[in-house]
Amino acid sequence: MYLLEDNVNIKLVVKSLQSIVNRHEVLRSLIKVSNDGVAYQVVVDADNNYFPIQRRSFNSSKGLQAAINKFVHHIYELDKEIPIKASIYHLNS
Repeated sequence: MYLLEDNVNIKLVVKSLQSIVNRHEVLRSLIKVSNDGVAYQVVVDADNNYFPIQRRSFNSSKGLQAAINKFVHHIYELDKEIPIKASIYHLNS
């Protein structure tokens, strides 16, 4: 988790994170299991924009903390979702 300064270009942060995911197949991989019980890797196409970055705003620090807590305790379903997530949270003043 990183605290960003107010003057950070969020569009550039998002573009940079998406570029990293697009460059590394392992970050765009699903792990499927065949009918025989053998695991195999499926790489999601980089052009698919499969790495959405959620943006959320909160009016209270309590709501923000609850969202962060839920985010960091997320259990990945590697057969359905890539093994990386990112969210941008904003605490309204």
